[in-house]
Amino acid sequence: MDAIRAKFVFDGTGYDVLDISSEGLQVECTTGFTDETIKRLSRGNFEFLLLDPATDNQIELIGELMRSELAHDGSRVVRVWIAKTAKNWSGPLQDTGAGIGGEREETISPDFGRVRAGKTIAIGGGKGGVGKTIVSVNLALALSRLLKNVTLFDGDIGNCNCNTLLGITRVSLSLEDYLRKERSLDEVTVSTAYPGLHLVCGAQNKVDAYLTGEMARLLNDVRQIDTDCLVIDLGAGMSDATLDLYRLADDKIIVVTPQVTSLQNAYSFIKSAFFHDLKRSGLAAFLSKSGFDPQKLRTIIDNLEDGHTARHAFAVVLTRQRFKIVGSMVNGDGDLKIVHNLQKVVGQYLRIENTLLGTIATSDDILKSINRITPFVALSPGSAQSQEIKRMAACLAERPGDLPV
Repeated sequence: MDAIRAKFVFDGTGYDVLDISSEGLQVECTTGFTDETIKRLSRGNFEFLLLDPATDNQIELIGELMRSELAHDGSRVVRVWIAKTAKNWSGPLQDTGAGIGGEREETISPDFGRVRAGKTIAIGGGKGGVGKTIVSVNLALALSRLLKNVTLFDGDIGNCNCNTLLGITRVSLSLEDYLRKERSLDEVTVSTAYPGLHLVCGAQNKVDAYLTGEMARLLNDVRQIDTDCLVIDLGAGMSDATLDLYRLADDKIIVVTPQVTSLQNAYSFIKSAFFHDLKRSGLAAFLSKSGFDPQKLRTIIDNLEDGHTARHAFAVVLTRQRFKIVGSMVNGDGDLKIVHNLQKVVGQYLRIENTLLGTIATSDDILKSINRITPFVALSPGSAQSQEIKRMAACLAERPGDLPV
């Protein structure tokens, strides 16, 4: 196949496209991308043009910077990888006839695919038993009443129970079918009893061997789920799969209880997610040099010269790691004060911005909803806990007009 002849055009400047695959495209700038360009690419989804120089045909697309590669001297970014977020890059190349010397010229013709999930929310905590899945299920249901289409993704892949809390006791399709390549992600997404809410059920059996080989495919396909909002209920622990799912989310939520063990586990999860993102962003050498000490790492980064690409990459990671806290089983000011301690520790040692999204008190309504395998938002819609979940959903959906009164 002839070399791909396409230009990645961003902010009026064209860059060479080295490769286009189902996962996105690889772009190179031989002189190095400017710091300002990398900063702008790193802010989230961005618009760009894919240009065919041979025909001047162009397509407006949306992308997201996934990773970058520094020059050998480490002074500048020379190559970036752009993930598809709104289009399908796997379409065939168009034959435009014979080129010079009778050789075929190929132009890019990406198929228009589905848009990416409007908002991705990951809910974790690092420890089981804090009410993470209860929050995930009820929050997803509350969001589905504000938005047209919400998908709940059970990220506790080998030990799923979102389906049970939604009253789905018999699972016919799950992520196990997807990981075994027997079904697509679309095919294992099932409807629930609640209009507008769909579910991707985790596997019922151990699938570690499949997960290791299929994680890259899963992460790519998760980004393409056709939904207004994707809610990911993360598994307990700090596996690479869990941290990768957490990393891709637009909104990150940590569920904690006012117990020392819960706070310790939450802090460990947040720090592990931070370090994991640094490694994925090409900053592993700086992390290693610091001895995995957050404060020493900050000092090393701060001592780099102005404009160093690592400074920008570090700032992007910090921005991406911002999270919100949901306090579970918070029954008074004393419990709330303990939850605030997590905010202080994270701010002091990791310097990651975080806010308190809300708190949920212990309630018989919650226990009753579990026993009746019905979300408490549906079972007891007027309860204080349901009103709080609805308020949090309105904030996440950026729908202030739907705040409960």
